Amino acid sequence: MKNILAIILVYTFSIFTLNAQSYFAKNVVVGSSLSPSWKFLGNGFDAELTYLELGWQKNISVRLTKHIYIGMNHINVYGKHRSPPSYQIGKLSNFLFGGFTQFRMPLSPKLSFSLELGYYIGNHCTCIEDNPIQVPDLEYFDWGLGMDMQLYRHLY
Repeated sequence: MKNILAIILVYTFSIFTLNAQSYFAKNVVVGSSLSPSWKFLGNGFDAELTYLELGWQKNISVRLTKHIYIGMNHINVYGKHRSPPSYQIGKLSNFLFGGFTQFRMPLSPKLSFSLELGYYIGNHCTCIEDNPIQVPDLEYFDWGLGMDMQLYRHLY
């Protein structure tokens, strides 16, 4: 029984790799994005800014099969925050680095949907509400949904 299972696994893997060879590395995606984040304490015009962050994400991925991409991501997080009890302004410069796998499904010739799973290490911690801090050797699992829309021939 074990031999039959091993043969089935080898056969499935070989079909998968033969299918993947026609797509492997045909597309390389390089990306960069900025994402701001902020939090106010209080309501209305009396609200005070508790923290302000700017995340800069840089990534590269390569096509593995028809619908699967694998890649690496590096995120820098810059910001300012007020930390209790004195509420002095502190500066923030943290990072996250890791890898991801994306499953991309085209919805139309210019629009695609993606599901992403990833694993990251870094020192950015949002452990304390309203006070992002640095903590070494943190690990994160990531999941996400996305949409890509083609703006020009090779620009999404």
